[in-house]
Amino acid sequence: MSAGSHYTDEQRREAIAHYVVLGNWRKVAEATSIPQRTLGDWAKQPWFHTLITEVRAEKGAELDGQLTRIIHKATDQLIDRLDNGDPVLVAGEIKRKPVSARDLAMVAAIVYDKRALLRDDPTAIVRQPFDARAHMERLENIARNSEHQNGVYRPGEGEIS
Repeated sequence: MSAGSHYTDEQRREAIAHYVVLGNWRKVAEATSIPQRTLGDWAKQPWFHTLITEVRAEKGAELDGQLTRIIHKATDQLIDRLDNGDPVLVAGEIKRKPVSARDLAMVAAIVYDKRALLRDDPTAIVRQPFDARAHMERLENIARNSEHQNGVYRPGEGEIS
């Protein structure tokens, strides 16, 4: 960064971290007491793009960690509720009510889909439109080939894909 600058590298990094979170130079100026014009000038410097990329990666890693903790906590709570039921207040006392079939089906469907995504399994069925002509040609091919093979059908032989 520039020698003799009024601001330290740490102040620049902090300002850019604020910008990554706030997305607005005016708010960054208010939060850091660095003039908005100075911040705008920094954005034009060659070092700016490198630094903002680094800070975004750091913030992304922080967010990933926080989201992972949320997922773990939610999953632990979900397992508890599946095993023991939802807590409900009955006559001033907390009781456990079994999770409804509808909620169980929803949980199972969502968890199944997310697991399929993680495993890189198919998540949709894609069908080609029905092509009657292609199917007729395929059947004719099978019939022709089976006539030459003493009536024995051999899957995959002579078929059109």
